[in-house]
Amino acid sequence: MLHFSLVIQKRLILLAFFVLFLPTPSFSFDTKDLDTKNLANNSYWKKLLHFRDGESEIDSTNFFISPKGKTNPQAELEATLAALYKGDDISCRFPARIRWLYGKIPDLEQKITYKKCTPLEELIKSYQASKAVLVFPTAHINSPASMFGHTLLRIDDKKGLPLTANAVNYAAETQETNGLIFAYMGIFGGYEGRYSIMPYYKKIKEYNALERRDIWEYTLNLNDEELVRMLTHLYELKDTFAYYYFVKENCSYNLLWLLDLARTGSDLVEDFNFKAIPIDTIKSVKKAGFIESSHFRPSKTKIIQRLIEKKEQATGSLKEVYSAELDIELLRLKRTKNKVNKKDYIKKLLTKLADRSKLDSTPKITIPAPVNPLLSHKSSRVSIGYSDQEEVELSIKPSYHDIYDLDKGFVSGAYINFFQFLFAKNKDESIRLKNLDLISINSYALRGSIFKPISWGVAVGTKEFRGKSNAKLTGEVGVSYALTDKIFSFFMLQPSMYYKDDLLLGMGPKVGVIASYDNYKIGAIAEKNFFNDFKNNFHAEIFSTISLTKNTALNLKIETDKVWQEVYTVALFYYL
Repeated sequence: MLHFSLVIQKRLILLAFFVLFLPTPSFSFDTKDLDTKNLANNSYWKKLLHFRDGESEIDSTNFFISPKGKTNPQAELEATLAALYKGDDISCRFPARIRWLYGKIPDLEQKITYKKCTPLEELIKSYQASKAVLVFPTAHINSPASMFGHTLLRIDDKKGLPLTANAVNYAAETQETNGLIFAYMGIFGGYEGRYSIMPYYKKIKEYNALERRDIWEYTLNLNDEELVRMLTHLYELKDTFAYYYFVKENCSYNLLWLLDLARTGSDLVEDFNFKAIPIDTIKSVKKAGFIESSHFRPSKTKIIQRLIEKKEQATGSLKEVYSAELDIELLRLKRTKNKVNKKDYIKKLLTKLADRSKLDSTPKITIPAPVNPLLSHKSSRVSIGYSDQEEVELSIKPSYHDIYDLDKGFVSGAYINFFQFLFAKNKDESIRLKNLDLISINSYALRGSIFKPISWGVAVGTKEFRGKSNAKLTGEVGVSYALTDKIFSFFMLQPSMYYKDDLLLGMGPKVGVIASYDNYKIGAIAEKNFFNDFKNNFHAEIFSTISLTKNTALNLKIETDKVWQEVYTVALFYYL
């Protein structure tokens, strides 16, 4: 027994010797063995880092392992590999980039065991993603922060119920309600932009009911692998932010990163350098071959207005039917706006539904879809014009849509421009800056029997006024009414301020009628201002814009500052 014990002890000592003193197989991973420079220059690796123009567009430091990661893709790649080698658990921090590295480095799995991110795997499983839908809530006519529209992504599950699906949104984090402050902060990157996921029905409530915006839904042709790739990258963005810029790095632009990461070879973000207007981004997505179908979801405003029209046209028992349906929709709208508590809402709704069920029939309301935004003109415009005063005019407008542009595919009455320059030259003078609109907004929101919004406008810039270039700040507030489904009128009170040598303050009425059709538009506007120097100013114009092609149009204008003394101008609009 003692001999057996001594034998065991000798063998254990010998085993310890081998463990302590003999060399063990090497599993070190030296990045020098890899062409990290080539890997770091791979376009997909740079997309994983949101890398453009020499740096990442992600601004939070937690998105990088290397201190140089924001500006050096190779340093970030090597830091990621080093973290894997050291055994750092970054599987849930950067699952998309890790997955890509294991796919690009064939023997990496033999050296470092691939770790899956269990929470991510469970999350993707719970989504049961079957397709993605690009959602475009159109312009919110009474909000300067939303007059460009918005885009988000909807991830549909295998049940195919859109309202219970998840919505991927990118937005500025702010509680600011003042539109001008929001615009200022948004222009200069004063907010953090973050990705978020929420139930789609909440976004429907926000855009479709509360803000009364139509919604276009574009089904994308992403396959299962692309959907997983997109969700995996979205997971590693959940705690990061990028500074939000209203015109460029905004909601629509940052969703393009997700599509570029979903489909290898896609370069949607490369289409946008100076600005990313939602209506332009969906066109880019269409051009790249992502969109397979579209669906129109009318706003609550249009549904209720249609019910009112049907009720007024109907007689007898059918009138009762439309009246009952209208009462139900108005009650739902009150609940959406929290004007009735949940308990009373349910009680009243059940009563109204029971009353409606006793009627002979349930009306089917159809809302004709407007022109698809994909068919609209582009949002930048260059125009050249000539007047009978022998003056040539050159106008440059980076974005977006003004009262002279055709409304086809846009929301009629919602006009907003940034940085519009108007240069002029006549034969005896040098080129001069005639007008500059740093920002110009006209929001002609139509009033009805139920909805009674206020129309308003603001413009900041410079303008030739009384023969001199003046700094200007003008506004307007009033009401707008639909005359037909194609024609509306507005009645505004317009305060104005001009400054050159002296400060001029004015106030006066502004009225207009706009008739907007698919291929042409006609308008008439007149305004008069009474100034503090006891001089009055009058201006009137009649204009017509006629479509030549999708992105070209002819604009004709007759305007006057005095009765029976007109200036005729013809201009060619080119959209790009």
